[in-house]
Amino acid sequence: MLSAILNRVSPKRQREALVRNLVSAVSRMDYSEVDKYLTKDFRFSDATGRSIIGRDKYIREDRKFREAAGCPATVIDSLDHNRGEVLLRGHLESDIDEIAGPTMWRLLFRDGRICSAEVTRSFAQLTLPQYVGRKGGVSA
Repeated sequence: MLSAILNRVSPKRQREALVRNLVSAVSRMDYSEVDKYLTKDFRFSDATGRSIIGRDKYIREDRKFREAAGCPATVIDSLDHNRGEVLLRGHLESDIDEIAGPTMWRLLFRDGRICSAEVTRSFAQLTLPQYVGRKGGVSA
């Protein structure tokens, strides 16, 4: 019985693993892995109110963004847990000033996957929804 208790992974550790795995897969542009971590109706939004709705659309647009931007990597500096949510503080590594720099994500979960990510960045720094908006392809 004790081994069953010790071998169970806490919800907190499961959420952290999901976030770390997602960030790693996206940074490597390994999009075949990304769908394992996101709900089908995943929503990626920013402080301007722009959103990308749908896992498949997020994957498609993130791939375009990273290819156009020289494949910037997201580095996690810290993860904080609060009432079932995770707050990621990190930074993007890039040679492009508009992309490089701090980023903060608030991640929500449903059914063992990430259902929502809200990104906050300096107004001088580009977010994925802003990039997509410049192309005219954002879902509100």
